[in-house]
Amino acid sequence: MSRLEQANIPTVSRLLIGYPVLLTPLDQWLLASLLCLITIRLEFTDLQMQGIPIEDRQTLIHSGAPPFDTWCIWIAQYCGENPGDHWSKHFGMQIVSSPDKVTRPHECNTQVTTMVLGKFCAHLVSSSVMPVPRGYHGVRLQRIWPPSDLNLDSRLLPSLHEAEVVHLHEALAASLKTT
Repeated sequence: MSRLEQANIPTVSRLLIGYPVLLTPLDQWLLASLLCLITIRLEFTDLQMQGIPIEDRQTLIHSGAPPFDTWCIWIAQYCGENPGDHWSKHFGMQIVSSPDKVTRPHECNTQVTTMVLGKFCAHLVSSSVMPVPRGYHGVRLQRIWPPSDLNLDSRLLPSLHEAEVVHLHEALAASLKTT
């Protein structure tokens, strides 16, 4: 994991301070893997709300990448004034088909993480029980996972302000409909 962190230093350093960087497909892969690792570590700050299964952690360890079918990772520029207010928003949740399917409290199967680091914003969603959304209505982001074959110019990333970051973090929960 330390090699993954070291490989990301040049790219992440530029993103944090808002300097332009061309993200090649390999850079996007590495960045997505680092963000997945950070999210997994964040889960250990609240053991009752962990939503990432052990299989996803093992996939990251063995392949050096998040799972393709259960994770989606987006990035954007942060243009607000208070990045420290948004440095990490993470929550696990239990998605079930009906209230009588709840297994027990704090058995999460889905997680959402939004983090702001300097001028950089990342949003990650993973779920072992539902298709991960490929985007949200009314929220502009640049997806880096699952990866594409295109280079991304960081100057063209969507920009998010204070309220948009909060809205982004709550977007998955707001998009889920109860019956």
